Amino acid sequence: MIIILRMVLFNLIAMIMLESGECRKSKPVDFKFLSMSTISNPELLKYCNVGITPGSNGRSFDMNAYLLTNITKNLYIGLKFYTRSKKETEYKEFFDYGFNICRLMEGFMSQTVARLWSANLKKFSNLPTTCPIRHGEYYVRKMRIDKKSVPMVAISGIYMAKVHLYIKNGPVSSLIANTSLEAEINF
Repeated sequence: MIIILRMVLFNLIAMIMLESGECRKSKPVDFKFLSMSTISNPELLKYCNVGITPGSNGRSFDMNAYLLTNITKNLYIGLKFYTRSKKETEYKEFFDYGFNICRLMEGFMSQTVARLWSANLKKFSNLPTTCPIRHGEYYVRKMRIDKKSVPMVAISGIYMAKVHLYIKNGPVSSLIANTSLEAEINF
């Protein structure tokens, strides 16, 4: 579940960078995770551990989580993206959006990029790509970002993503997890 969110985050970052005008037709993409952290709700997640895979030099990450309840609908995500150059110390927010994850996953496979994300996700994890999401243990092992999913037009830089995952029942929301991560992208 969290890996889906991270994949969506990184690919949204890449798509938003299209406005930069820098083209990398034949340049390779170098994608490196710099940091990751998660704070989870112990009422909904027995545990949730995320981190850069040891020995991967930031090229992959791992995740283990145990969901204590089924999630059938009303699974929402709030996304905030920030960017900075390597020379800057302060991030600038460039994207803030929230949406219903189950609704996204219902139409997930109809999108070309989404099919690529889903296929990549299946290589490294047992995470669901449709709702309902059943209680139980989920994992990601040595997950790498598929460089083919990064658009041909983008800018190099350091990016931070903040993810707020929650269940919304009317005016009441139940936090599942807050995740933040930093990554460096070079073209």
